[in-house]
Amino acid sequence: RPGGGSFEVEASFYGLRYRADLNDLIDWSIYFHGAYEKPELTLLGELLAQRPGAVAVDVGASAGQHTLFFSRLCDHVHAFEPYEPLRRRLEDHVALNSLDNVTIHPVGIADVEGELDFYEPLQSNVCEGSFARPFTRPVPGPPSPLPVVHGDTFLDSLDLPRLDLVKIDVEGFERNVLIGLRETLRRHRPLMLLEFTRYTRMSLRDRGELFELLP
Repeated sequence: RPGGGSFEVEASFYGLRYRADLNDLIDWSIYFHGAYEKPELTLLGELLAQRPGAVAVDVGASAGQHTLFFSRLCDHVHAFEPYEPLRRRLEDHVALNSLDNVTIHPVGIADVEGELDFYEPLQSNVCEGSFARPFTRPVPGPPSPLPVVHGDTFLDSLDLPRLDLVKIDVEGFERNVLIGLRETLRRHRPLMLLEFTRYTRMSLRDRGELFELLP
């Protein structure tokens, strides 16, 4: 199980190559089960199959499981990952598979422009880093500033012809991302996959606020 030390392997991931470290929960799942949260990917695959020429945005792309999966089904994927250790792995996976329909943006999406404190993850789950202060889990050290962009402003600058899917997995920072993407979501009405954890709940006033942030 993850947490026993680094052990690097290569896995097959929906016909693509994936370099995994079995010390990481998501990589461990990909190596032994073919994917992390596979039913979720199956559903997204069925939905995207109904949208030929789709464009997807992956907010919190991490090492690239969702980005790689989307690349098989979409004309283009815009992946946002500000945390350099994970972004290097994402870049490696894109290069390893010679994907020319993925653009990696080295920034986070937020409701402001500039830099925000980022709390690094534990080694056994490298996807748990976040711009949101983690009240209920340990962190390895003090936060470090990483760049963020205002979601609507930045996506407007990309001049996207369409937007079919937005995936958001940002460990409790979801509220800020939704505020930043308010007009983009209203204009394009994409499918949206949003992780909702206890960290997300702690950032909201109540359940009504979540619906206020959606079109």
